[in-house]
Amino acid sequence: MNVLKKLKPAQVHLEAECADTRVGSFIAEYQAITGIPIKPGTNFQVQPSAFDRKRGLEGRVYLNVSPAEVRALLDAGLRVQGPRSRGYLSDKYSYRIDKNSLFWDLVKLGHRL
Repeated sequence: MNVLKKLKPAQVHLEAECADTRVGSFIAEYQAITGIPIKPGTNFQVQPSAFDRKRGLEGRVYLNVSPAEVRALLDAGLRVQGPRSRGYLSDKYSYRIDKNSLFWDLVKLGHRL
C-alpha cells in the first residue's frame, strides 16, 4: 500500500495489547523484524489469558494523515476510526486503525513501538 511507505515516524504511533500466553512470541517476532529487544510496558501491555481467547494480540495504529491518505486507507479495505475528538491519544492523533497486519507492515517499514 503506497500510502504506508510515505508515512513519517511523527505521523504514526504504534501500540499493542498482548495476551499473557502470547508475550514470548510477540517479543520474538518484534525483535526478529527490528533487532530491538522490548519489554512489557514499553508501548505494549500484557492482558490476562482470557484475552487470548478473544484475540491474542491487538495491534493499534494511531495516525495523523490527510483526507486523501484516509481515502487511500479506506480504499485498501482498512477500517479507519476518526477523525477522533476524544479518547486515548485523540489530542495527538486524529485517526486509529486496529489491525494486526497493518501494525506488522508498519514495523517492517521501520516504525517502532
